[in-house]
Amino acid sequence: IVGWEVYENESSEQAADVLRKTRLTEVLPIHQEVLLHSDNGSPMKGATMLATIVKTYSLPLDISESELKLLAWASDGFSGADIETLCNSLKRTAVMEKDSSFSLLRALENYFLLSADTETFFARKLLMGSRDELMKALKSTGSLFSQKEIAKLFNMGESTVSRLLRQST
Repeated sequence: IVGWEVYENESSEQAADVLRKTRLTEVLPIHQEVLLHSDNGSPMKGATMLATIVKTYSLPLDISESELKLLAWASDGFSGADIETLCNSLKRTAVMEKDSSFSLLRALENYFLLSADTETFFARKLLMGSRDELMKALKSTGSLFSQKEIAKLFNMGESTVSRLLRQST
């Protein structure tokens, strides 16, 4: 399967769009493995493209948009193979926890705890640290995570998150 398009300039959004369009036009089953070959330039490493790759590998997990952003944020700097390994680990955890008690945040913590090769990643240090520090880091990403999304990720009310963020500053 080959998907390609020509643009006047490069962007992560365009790269992600090509991947989405190719997946749709080829009508691939949800569980079908996708191989992505690229020149490894900055558009292929941008946040939009990273989120698209994470979403592709995390299927058929039913994850929210804020959880998808968390996965993309946590896997920043990962290779495609690393993202695939992470998503497969999350899928195994979801099956073992019977979906109803599945917590993406807890599954990510477990993945980073058991993955010694990811020690250099910033997200690993935050996921292994305190909940308050992780909330503060997510809030400091600018517009990436809203307070409402952080509350959903931590299964708390917005007012609780607001109070915890104020206390930690």
